[in-house]
Amino acid sequence: MAKKNTNFIKIRTSLYKGLEHVHSPDGKIKFGNSFMQRLHDTEEEFRSKLIVEINDKVGLHNWAIQFIEHPTEEPKFFADIWVDNTDHYPLIIGIIRSIIPEIEFMYYYKGNIDSYIPTER
Repeated sequence: MAKKNTNFIKIRTSLYKGLEHVHSPDGKIKFGNSFMQRLHDTEEEFRSKLIVEINDKVGLHNWAIQFIEHPTEEPKFFADIWVDNTDHYPLIIGIIRSIIPEIEFMYYYKGNIDSYIPTER
């Protein structure tokens, strides 16, 4: 029987604005410090505002959200949501709307948590 993987990041962020590449001495392309700092700060802001409330109302290992910055408008994000119980999908949307009203989100149900993170065998 497959064991459910509980070691995953619940809230992730993808950004597009301010994306600049920096060439490193080893020849690899890396992202600039200002972009990486903004990515870290944005992801941490979403996590710190949402994770406790969603964990309390939905559970610990049965949901995940990928916030994807809309490439042309600000502030606007897509919110891809994975959750095991579809009744929790509108609950997660309500939590996001109530805690982060200053950002417009477009919500998408992406499936259960197993489609977000593979199960261990």
